[in-house]
Amino acid sequence: MLSVLYGELETTLTNYTSIADTTNYDDDFKEYTKYIKEHVQPQLMYFMNISEVIGSPNGVGNRFFGCTYNFNGINKSTTACPDEYIGSDQQNHIIYYDIMDREGFFANLTADIGVEPDWVSLDGGLFLGTKEVPYYGTSRPDCNVNPKDGYKCIWWQGFPVPAKEINVADPRDIMKQALPSIPNLQLSIILTQLNIASGGFDGVIDDVVQPIATAVFTVSKLVNRIYNVVDIGEKVAAEEKKKKVLQIIGGVFMALPFLGPLSRLGDII
Repeated sequence: MLSVLYGELETTLTNYTSIADTTNYDDDFKEYTKYIKEHVQPQLMYFMNISEVIGSPNGVGNRFFGCTYNFNGINKSTTACPDEYIGSDQQNHIIYYDIMDREGFFANLTADIGVEPDWVSLDGGLFLGTKEVPYYGTSRPDCNVNPKDGYKCIWWQGFPVPAKEINVADPRDIMKQALPSIPNLQLSIILTQLNIASGGFDGVIDDVVQPIATAVFTVSKLVNRIYNVVDIGEKVAAEEKKKKVLQIIGGVFMALPFLGPLSRLGDII
């Protein structure tokens, strides 16, 4: 087992060196950060999985909240979330999301969809008007829909929304902090192997192997995260480049109709 762990650590370091030397990591991380920030709200919506059936919470996130429906300033009884029902979008109303199990909510949020707790705010909510808009604090946005359109305004007070400031940790910085300790980890593996082989080890082998395995797998996951940064960053950059090219092409084709008369200049020149 220790030999396998040593080999895993060697492979991880080789992969890290390779990606550090052959990629434009700083630009990739900027694109990765932008991607992460843009996807926090969709991920939260997925996690909460909004339903229109009263009393039937379908999202994993809903089970950590209690919901109270408010219409014309009057609160109904607190029930399971979401407290929406068919036809409720025909009247302006507020739904108060009260967190019942904060620890469970954030633990599942990170484990299930990879959203860090400090990327999320419960101090505010989500406004459903002409579009979904997060807000912060108790000052809710004004209703901005035209009643003639048949829709009303809905405020989900306490519904999880992206934090105002989202700081995405750079796994490369964490890896740089870990690098000085890796030679000691390698040495520890070798010495433990020699100690066991010589018969000088009289403890429980699992008690030694488990902490070493945890350290090795943590470093491996860190390098995998760096690979994800590069992969996502490159894909986002390529997509952005494609959009810019399409915008330029679109601008050219929009100008073409105005160049129509110029096609007859060949007959004149």
